[in-house]
Amino acid sequence: MKKCSIAPFLLVLVAAPTYADWNTGVKVSGMSKTFETDTNSQDSTSLATLVGSVGYSMPAGVNGLTVSPELHFGVGALSGAVDNNGAQIAEVAIDSFQSFSLKAQYAVNDAVYIYVAPAYTKVSYKLFDENVSVIKSETDYSIGAGFGYRVNENLSAEFAYDNLNDTNIFSFGVNYKR
Repeated sequence: MKKCSIAPFLLVLVAAPTYADWNTGVKVSGMSKTFETDTNSQDSTSLATLVGSVGYSMPAGVNGLTVSPELHFGVGALSGAVDNNGAQIAEVAIDSFQSFSLKAQYAVNDAVYIYVAPAYTKVSYKLFDENVSVIKSETDYSIGAGFGYRVNENLSAEFAYDNLNDTNIFSFGVNYKR
């Protein structure tokens, strides 16, 4: 089933790279993640990730609309803590972040653009204390949206929101387009 759902993404990757404008980017993402503790209660913690991306933009036939398949890879930048009734039981950090998205972007004017980006994302969390270390991961489809501002022809800044299984991800990034 997953192979069939990934097929359109792969088709876009191999289609018409000569029409592509390559872009790279780096962003900082803040995540709010809820973990279940041993007593079946829930505790929320905040985490941060440093993410790099590469992709290319292709015109979609409508004036101002582009489609961009993108790969994102990241590592944890800030850890948090999970506690149980006020007692800290573990530290939490992002071990790795990988995502493949298909971004549909619309230019509102020469400087501002908006976009939506459905993605297939995997986030691995490392939970550890003095005695043990465990890596948990979640892989699923996510949806994101954001807006950007073109500083010049090649450089832009973006703000985004993504949601992965009730994990809220807010990002700020800088993109360079060749």
